Amino acid sequence: MNAQADSTQSFSDVIDSLTEHLRRSSYSEVTISVMKRTFKRIEKFIRDNSFSQYSTTIGEQFLKEVNRESHTHSHSVYLKRCIRYLNEFIGSGAIEAFTPRTSKQQILPAFEIPLQRYLEDCRNRGNKENTIAFKEFYLRQFLYQCQVDNFSTLEDLTAEEAVNAALSLSNRGAWAVVRAFLLHLCMGGVLLRDLSTVIPHYTVPSNIPSTFSIDELHRVEAAIDRNTAIGSRDYAFILMFTRLGMRVGDIAQLEFDSIDFNSKTIHLIQQKTGEPLALPILPDVESALKNYIRLFRPKSTLPYVFLRVKAPYIRISTGTVNHRLKVYFDKAGVDISNRRHGPHAIRASLVTSMINEKIPYDAVRKVLGHKDPNAIKHYAKIDIENLRQCALAVPPPSGNFKAFLESGGVYEN
Repeated sequence: MNAQADSTQSFSDVIDSLTEHLRRSSYSEVTISVMKRTFKRIEKFIRDNSFSQYSTTIGEQFLKEVNRESHTHSHSVYLKRCIRYLNEFIGSGAIEAFTPRTSKQQILPAFEIPLQRYLEDCRNRGNKENTIAFKEFYLRQFLYQCQVDNFSTLEDLTAEEAVNAALSLSNRGAWAVVRAFLLHLCMGGVLLRDLSTVIPHYTVPSNIPSTFSIDELHRVEAAIDRNTAIGSRDYAFILMFTRLGMRVGDIAQLEFDSIDFNSKTIHLIQQKTGEPLALPILPDVESALKNYIRLFRPKSTLPYVFLRVKAPYIRISTGTVNHRLKVYFDKAGVDISNRRHGPHAIRASLVTSMINEKIPYDAVRKVLGHKDPNAIKHYAKIDIENLRQCALAVPPPSGNFKAFLESGGVYEN
C-alpha cells in the first residue's frame, strides 16, 4: 500500500500531528527534536522537487538522495526508521511499537560449538553482554554466509571464502570481530592457517575534534539564569563539563557518595570504562553545586545529585543534559553550524585549553580519565603549535623531477 498524505492537510500539519503522537507515546523531547529535524528535511525535499504531497515513493526517493552522502550505518538505519514512522502514521494514524527480533540466525552445529566457545572466552575476558550480543549477531551472519557457500566445517574454510563472507556483512565495523574470531580459531587449532590476516580493515575517518574557545564557553555559562531551579542545576553540571571535563554519563549518574566537600574531591567509577577517577572540586564548581543542592534541588531520598525539576523527581538522563547544553549554546548566540556541540566537544575544548597551557599529555590523559596512553592521540590534531615543530622542510628538486620542472612541465623521455 502506498501511504499518501491527505491532500487537504499540509505536510507541516502532518509533522505537527506526528510529533504530538510521539509525545503522547512517551518519546523523549530530545528524540522528538531530532526526528522533527529529519521530517523538516523531508519537507524541504518535497518543496525543492515541486512534489504536490508526500507518498511512500517520495520517502524512498529521499532515502536514495541522502544515502549518496557519507553516512554511518547507524545513521542510515535511523533515517529508514523516520521514514517508517512517517509512512505508518499517515497510513494508520499510529506507529507500530518496535519489537526487537529475538530469533537468531541458525547455523550448523559444527559452527555453533566454536562460536559459543569464543563468546564464552570473550565473557571471561570481561566483555559486557551488549558487546557479546553485537559479536554474536555479526558472527552468525558471517558463519551463515559460509554455510550458504557450501562450507560445512571450519577446517575447510578458504581465505577467499572468509573474505567474501566478511564483505557480505552489513556493518563494516564488524570486520574486526571476524578477524578476532578467526585468530581465536587458529590459536585453538580449529584452523590450520591464520585467516584473520586476509580480512580487510575498516578505519572510521578521524576528523579534527570540534572545539570551542574559552570566550564561547564563558558566554554559554553566562547565558544560564542561576536564580531558577533549572538554571541552577544546569549551571552546576555544565561547569563539570567546562571545568572538569567529565563525561555526560558520569554527570547524569553522579551520586552524593562520590562528592567530598571536605577534601574538595570527586571520586567515582566511570560509567564508560569502569575505571576509578578522582577530580578536584574547583571553587566555581563547589559554589554551583552547593547553590543547587541547598536551594533548588527537589526534596528526595534518591542518591543522585541532579534530578528533574518537575515530578517525577528522578535523576536526569544523558539526553536531558545534551538538550540543555544546546539550549544554552543557542541563548549565548554561539555559532554551532557544522560543529559538534555536545559534551564530547566540551571535553575536546578543555583538552585544547590544557594543551595551549603546555600541560603534559600524560596529565591531560589522567584528567580525562583515560588509562590507555594512546587514548588521547586523537587530540594531537588540535596541538597546532607542536605539530608545526614536526613539519619537514620540502627538499630541493632533483633527478627527473628537477628536469621536469626546468622544462616547464614537459616530460621528455
